[in-house]
Amino acid sequence: MKKVFAVLVLLVFATGAVFAQEEDGIKLGVWGHIGWTALEIQTWNYGDYDRKDFNDNRDTDNDLRSGLGAYWGNHHGRPVRLQFSGANEFVGFNLWLQTDNNTVATGDFASIWAKPWDFFKIELGRFNERRLRGRIGETNTNSFVLNNHWTVANNDADIIFQGFEGRPGAMISLTPIDNLFVGLKVNVPSSAAAGGTSGFAWDIANLEAKDVYGTFHGAVGFTLEDIGLARVGYLHKAPSFMYGPGGHSFDLDNFSRLEAAFALTAIDDLVIDFGLKIPFGYEREIGGEKFKITDAAVISLGARFGAGDFGIEALVYTWFGGGMKYDDKNYMTNPFGLNLHLVPSFKITDTVTASLEIGMMLTGTSTLIVDGSDPRPSDHDESTFNIGFGAFLEKNLGKGYIKAGITFTSLEVDKDWKDAADKVVPQRSGVIRIPVIMGVSF
Repeated sequence: MKKVFAVLVLLVFATGAVFAQEEDGIKLGVWGHIGWTALEIQTWNYGDYDRKDFNDNRDTDNDLRSGLGAYWGNHHGRPVRLQFSGANEFVGFNLWLQTDNNTVATGDFASIWAKPWDFFKIELGRFNERRLRGRIGETNTNSFVLNNHWTVANNDADIIFQGFEGRPGAMISLTPIDNLFVGLKVNVPSSAAAGGTSGFAWDIANLEAKDVYGTFHGAVGFTLEDIGLARVGYLHKAPSFMYGPGGHSFDLDNFSRLEAAFALTAIDDLVIDFGLKIPFGYEREIGGEKFKITDAAVISLGARFGAGDFGIEALVYTWFGGGMKYDDKNYMTNPFGLNLHLVPSFKITDTVTASLEIGMMLTGTSTLIVDGSDPRPSDHDESTFNIGFGAFLEKNLGKGYIKAGITFTSLEVDKDWKDAADKVVPQRSGVIRIPVIMGVSF
């Protein structure tokens, strides 16, 4: 694998040199971002247990931890990505190679595109298209500040308006008039992923058309000069905001929704982006009975403002509604939720910035109704209130940066979470972290 990787790099440099005299050619870029939790200190609420007895029966070293990975909340740990691209006026390609879980694999891009007319572009393969995506997203530190921000939904810019995500597929982009963009995409797994065998051309069409076109994602954006950007979109199979009990048994890819958003840019140094997601339910047969399942609706608001050396960024969103109905009666209700991030910053020097971050997540109680009984809280789904704070210093290094700080997250303890002995179980009540984040881009 290392030899293949080295040959690819040399090939790109060699080909780039051949085209160096031309306007069009092959380009190579390097991108890298990684986060290190230098130290994590966990605090505990021992519930109905004696602290000493509890610690005598566990490895107390687990209260002190350290880890390395991607700061956006998963465990890919991709420190470096090579970005290859080549294009002329009518055709081009994009290929990202990156490290994931100690292996080299393709990233969000492995695609070819063609533009037979100025207003028409078609792209095939794996790619992202984010020109309509929300203008305000997560910071590179909120996964350290708010421990549970992944519980319900990714609070990145997609929470305001969903971009075209990087699954293999086909997309047509239209720009029939100035300031108007229309995107139409479907997801198409490769032959191998879909169960293809021979690999020949006649074997790749082994998916039912309804399974491909059932993933339809369409969106329209119109730019109003000196005012802002208006967008509307429809996703037939969309990421879910379902949170309640039994959510693991839902076919979460079946949710569809309508989205609308408007980004106001009419005021200098200020961006305000408002988004709305309206879900559509679907029916599923469970145990011989038909259930109507509906996702939560989402309202979001993001803002970014700068005045000289001072800046502030905020993202707040709420989800509500949704659940399961049987015979037109509620079987399960999805809890409401509220997520907030507020990040003021101040430029100390031309290259050093200090920032604070406040994160908060509030969720209501998910209820489950069985055999017509009164609504009751579901196991481990009581309302929660978590809040976190962080202080950071960031040094701009030209083609990269380094950022470090300290965070504290207070976690609400569920006093109804009991074990077989009917005792409240010990739970984490807080987390202190010292994160170090670095990034590079060439």
